[in-house]
Amino acid sequence: MKNFTYLIVLFIFLFISQPSFSNEDRETLIILDQSASMIEHYNGRPKIEYAINAINSILSNMSDNEYIGLRTVGVHPLKMMRMITKVPNALCRATDKLNPIEKNNKADIYDSLRRIVPSGASPLQYTLETAINNDFYLRSRVKHIILVTDGYENCDGDPCNYIRRIMTTRRDIKIDIITIGANPQDLNSLGCLSSATNGKIFDIKSQNDVPNVVSNVTSKPVQISSPNVQTNAETTYRQPSVNYLNQISNPNIQKRSYLLEFYE
Repeated sequence: MKNFTYLIVLFIFLFISQPSFSNEDRETLIILDQSASMIEHYNGRPKIEYAINAINSILSNMSDNEYIGLRTVGVHPLKMMRMITKVPNALCRATDKLNPIEKNNKADIYDSLRRIVPSGASPLQYTLETAINNDFYLRSRVKHIILVTDGYENCDGDPCNYIRRIMTTRRDIKIDIITIGANPQDLNSLGCLSSATNGKIFDIKSQNDVPNVVSNVTSKPVQISSPNVQTNAETTYRQPSVNYLNQISNPNIQKRSYLLEFYE
């Protein structure tokens, strides 16, 4: 009886001594869309430039002690050429973990961003599935994904259905989305990913939008000193106005040639 009582007391002690985790206790994975369309100009500048500037600002507003990593939708053209000769349907399986989720690795992520070259298609579901299954390490922490993209899936996946399905059994994933020049249909579809995970979707139209977006994504007041970035207090996150539930069974799959897109 004494042994049984001792075990109960020990169990209670271990239970109440477990640390409680807030939203700050998280692993953050930034997923950058480097597909071919990101080289297109939007409001006078390449979309990829908006994306990388936004990520640089996000990193500068995060602590060195936070767990941060970087993955891409699509891969560098040289790696893509190697994959095409070895991997079936390579363009729709192209994603790259450039930096694993670690502390004190912001300098390495900055370096990876300088090497980004847009190319290829947008295997968004495959990228999210690979990231969620392989990139996060600490089960007790919130898995925070920041997706920076100009559009939705254009391979054979259905990211919305995938995320809605896995969120029926887990509550530790949050997806915030930053879009650059996305069309209304893609904004609608991407909104499903943020809504299903209690995240938000933001639309960057100019560099003036960046500070407010960064502040919301990192949950901290923005601290940006770049003369090219000015605070726009009126900028708010954008939730899709169209009901995305009507499109879940019909994902936006573009029929264009992935090979042609690779060489755009």
